[in-house]
Amino acid sequence: MNRETRQITLHTSTNDQMSQQLLALNNQFEQAAYQNVQVYLEHNNSMDTFTTTEKHAMVKMEQLKLIGDLTLAEILLRGQVIREIESMGLWSAHPMGFNSMEEAAEAQGIAKSEYSNIRDLCEIIFPYLASTGYNIADLWETIGKSSFRELVPILKRVITDEESRSARVEAIFTNEMNDIFATAQASGEALTDQDARDILVDQLIEAGQLPIRELRQRMRPDRAQVIDAFQLPYPGQRTVLMVVADEDQRQLLHRRLNGHIEITPLTMDQAHHTPIIRELAQYLNESE
Repeated sequence: MNRETRQITLHTSTNDQMSQQLLALNNQFEQAAYQNVQVYLEHNNSMDTFTTTEKHAMVKMEQLKLIGDLTLAEILLRGQVIREIESMGLWSAHPMGFNSMEEAAEAQGIAKSEYSNIRDLCEIIFPYLASTGYNIADLWETIGKSSFRELVPILKRVITDEESRSARVEAIFTNEMNDIFATAQASGEALTDQDARDILVDQLIEAGQLPIRELRQRMRPDRAQVIDAFQLPYPGQRTVLMVVADEDQRQLLHRRLNGHIEITPLTMDQAHHTPIIRELAQYLNESE
């Protein structure tokens, strides 16, 4: 039976003009990919080595890679807009009455973890790498978004030299720095702390080019400790679950239960005014 194949045009933006412009970019990416492949073939004197189909496959693969530049553009543009909003305090002037920039960003579809990543990349990591001679666009194509996200916490720790809230990141930082100093001492080389941190950044960027599973293994050499959790009976055939976790365990919990659990950060003052917590406190007092 013959099947009719229909091509459905999907809108990439709620704004029609923007949607058309974004879709038109695909042709530009294809042209750029074709030029890159031509340069490669001419440089390697292999213009006649590949068949027409093979060349077409090379162009399409290059096009697929280049489209990844849109992800970098998104991060850089969002980082710029976030700086503008924060510098003028516009999140607090919005009619929706946001309580923080994080809350305002989340209302625009940017999760708190993603918001933190954007700020760290645009304000700390990218400027540092650019100042030491790295080409950010080249790095992004080589390393990719997933690997960069894995590297963000440890790169931030190394570049800022500010202690991380993550015990895992601190352990990685300490071990890697000790190895660098030990190697330098064995070869009779004197290193400053800044020298060692510069070397570590280079090593991490090199590690970022590994397959993602190998990179994760290096970034998580030890399994996270078991999370301490407590279960209490609660009226109405319900159960109270209490979890005590460090930063690494909290992130693990969020990743594993994402979509099944909503964790709301509270200050101590907010906790005292939260109905469910006040109800729980009363329940525990009555049980004594």
